[in-house]
Amino acid sequence: AVSFVYSNGIMRGYQDEDHLGTFGPDDATSRSQLAQILYNLAGAPETDASYADSYVDCVPGAWYMSAISWATQQGLMSGYDDGTNRFDPDAALTREQLAVVLWRAAGKPSTSESLDNFSDSAQTSPWAVEAMEWAVSVGLFQGYDNTDILNPSGVLTRAQMAMVLYRQNQMS
Repeated sequence: AVSFVYSNGIMRGYQDEDHLGTFGPDDATSRSQLAQILYNLAGAPETDASYADSYVDCVPGAWYMSAISWATQQGLMSGYDDGTNRFDPDAALTREQLAVVLWRAAGKPSTSESLDNFSDSAQTSPWAVEAMEWAVSVGLFQGYDNTDILNPSGVLTRAQMAMVLYRQNQMS
């Protein structure tokens, strides 16, 4: 999965001085990294930077500004609904957050799937249930480490992110 996302330009290794040339498979995927992944999948189109400028915690000129602007403009990602106008670009992405973003990208399809087969299904946030049901129904998420644990609020590693993207590609 890592080889697939890397060779297709979907995910890249780190470019900063301390991690140059590494992929960081066990590192958490951040919200800004997800925005960049989506932007890469879209072919890095021109975007209006003012969308990211509106977030108080996005640094002008940062590597993620075009990606966050594009993901916001497309309605795939947004800031928090707590009135702070924050995007939180460095926050770790959870499995249920990814499901919601991918579900939005798919056009918010409905499904008859249930999460009842997972022992921790009740831990899914109410705002993510429909998206998680969809992600399970299409095979993007399976039991965590092949168990009956969905781990909806668990942090998504970069390797896990690569696997979800690989599965998504196999579906198309």
